[in-house]
Amino acid sequence: MIFTKRLREGVRNGEITCSVRIWTRPHVIVGNRYRMEEGEIEVDSINPIGFPDITPQLARASGFLGVLDLLKTAQHGPGQNIYLIRFHYIPPARSRPAVKRQPKDRGLVVVPKGEKPAGMPKPDVSKMGYNPANFAWWIGDEPWVPGYSVSYAISFYDARSGTESARSNWWGPRSDPKKLYGGFGLIRIPTDPTGQATARRIWRKFSGKPEKMVHELPDNVTTKYQDDVR
Repeated sequence: MIFTKRLREGVRNGEITCSVRIWTRPHVIVGNRYRMEEGEIEVDSINPIGFPDITPQLARASGFLGVLDLLKTAQHGPGQNIYLIRFHYIPPARSRPAVKRQPKDRGLVVVPKGEKPAGMPKPDVSKMGYNPANFAWWIGDEPWVPGYSVSYAISFYDARSGTESARSNWWGPRSDPKKLYGGFGLIRIPTDPTGQATARRIWRKFSGKPEKMVHELPDNVTTKYQDDVR
């Protein structure tokens, strides 16, 4: 994916996690990564939308001043199909938190002899929030229905040892105060201060419904996630 120069800083720092493109057909695949400068863009979702879905809120969440500003850039070639792409930025490996490891066959955090591993802490979600300009859906489709009440929790996960931290307290419940949208754009998602986690798991619970894991952030760096899971 190619981003105009003025948007790249917002993509790198996680402020921009969505993009509107007008193509003849999709040019990206969900789950694939695409080079952007020294880092990569990983595509979380791609959905066809119409012009009425390009709201001022969506334009601002995409890094533009408004709808007209967005449309000047969104057109790529002769295409007429509009796609909303959700993604997250993955920084180059050298800028990620370093983790000390034992020999390659184990890949565990080094613990001084005679000491027990401290384990990953319980995530603190007290500073987590959401971007009020970054919702994913109009209210009306399950589970984002009028009057919905949703909560989120986070856990740290170490894929090398297969261990998971205690889950955080629930953040929420929340709903769109304007009662128009569903699909939260979470911000300030906690990272593991010990550097042991290779990923963070995002759990979601609607009032009166069972909880479920909706996404796994594949690093210990990203602090934003757009929940567009139905």
